Amino acid sequence: MNFKLIKFALCAVTPAFLATSCNEEPEPKVEPRLEVTAPVVEGTSATFSVTVSDAAVCKYVCYESSDSASAHWDDARVLGEGSDLKTAVSAGTETITLSGLEYGTSYVLRVVAQSSTMTNAACVVPFSLGDNPAKHLGEPAYTYIVSAAGRYEFDAKFPDGSEVTGVVKADWIWATKQAETDSEQQLVSDVKYENGKISFTATDFKGNAVIAAFDAAGKSKCVWLIWCTDQPESMVYESGAEFMDRGVGATSANPADGDKTVAAIVYQWGRPVPIFGGYEDEWSSQGTVFKNAEKWTVLNPAYGYKWGTSKNLVTVEESFANPTTFFYGPMGFAWYTESNYYDLWGKDKTKYDPSPAGWQLPCAADWGNVLKNLVPADNYMGSSYTYNGKTAWFPPKSMGRMYNTGEYILGMNPGVTYWNGKIYEDWDDVDMGLATEPTRFPSRIIMLHTPGVWGANTDAMANQSFAFGIRCVKQK
Repeated sequence: MNFKLIKFALCAVTPAFLATSCNEEPEPKVEPRLEVTAPVVEGTSATFSVTVSDAAVCKYVCYESSDSASAHWDDARVLGEGSDLKTAVSAGTETITLSGLEYGTSYVLRVVAQSSTMTNAACVVPFSLGDNPAKHLGEPAYTYIVSAAGRYEFDAKFPDGSEVTGVVKADWIWATKQAETDSEQQLVSDVKYENGKISFTATDFKGNAVIAAFDAAGKSKCVWLIWCTDQPESMVYESGAEFMDRGVGATSANPADGDKTVAAIVYQWGRPVPIFGGYEDEWSSQGTVFKNAEKWTVLNPAYGYKWGTSKNLVTVEESFANPTTFFYGPMGFAWYTESNYYDLWGKDKTKYDPSPAGWQLPCAADWGNVLKNLVPADNYMGSSYTYNGKTAWFPPKSMGRMYNTGEYILGMNPGVTYWNGKIYEDWDDVDMGLATEPTRFPSRIIMLHTPGVWGANTDAMANQSFAFGIRCVKQK
């Protein structure tokens, strides 16, 4: 039988006084027998087996061991209510199942059997529930989708399965706010590293948080995006590619939700470090760069990170060590030290692809005829694409961070830009005999929600230092 948990302390139960006259023989006492097994704990429930004999009634209470004072024993549960254990002097075995218990809490179960002559037998069983076991988030990736409150864990590994070495601790480094006035983030807490796994507790708020793994010197070795959103759906496009219903970082795919549909997480091409792009125009090199990120994110004060830019070329490892910095190099075209950066991302999922497990960056061919079949919203702030009875929404405000200051651009608004994984190849010089290799650039798709405006393209050139959103396809 299942009973809900009753939280109160048990008052002492003593045998009742049996009144007799001088001429009467006292009724012989009946001693009840009682045994209670150790609990079987499953999740937040605990089940006990109770065996009793020579008892007229058997009651129990459960309370937190930290509880002190008292509720009345009369409020206790009756074991086997409606069965022989309540009304007859008999033997029997029944179960007590306590549900709704709390992890990390100590309890006491007390069971008392009483005979027909008011003699008691009692068993006291202290027990506790350990820490909340973490749900494993699956195959290694840089992005993990969390859709409900709870405890979660993932392997401290790169998407190719190789281990992130030298890790001694993990912690969150930034998270998006629920309201502009928030001074603390409300997405993740209690981040731990143990035995090669990183664990954390998530709330049921929506947004984005970044967790880092640190070495003994306090250097970030790798970062992961915890994308707190309802589970994204997918849609097969006319090309046959199966796309996610939103860009990474968006917390809704419903046009009515406005900025929640915007993929405010952007990436520099080939760099698997999420940057908060923001929602508002920051056309300036005069100190307003990343003001929107500062406005809508909380940075962990323990590590001194700040949103900013750096005119340096770095390695992937150095970019992990500086996860809130936009790098653009002396010429403003790249962030990576190696000139041949083309294998960082590609037509197949690579070690540095930031997509969740089972997803990857698209190629230009995956988009098919999306641009030809876009239907702009009435105000041109967003477009939809319908195929085979399903509709995808493409919001505005996701043009990304470009140019050598890392500034955010809504520019060519209303429009949206996403990265492709496979690079753009320009063969013109080869065709004219001026080169033996094509000119290679990172590829992006530019969607403009105003029909007939120049520039919409599924395979447009971009600089490696630019940062745009990503919209993933199912891994091939």
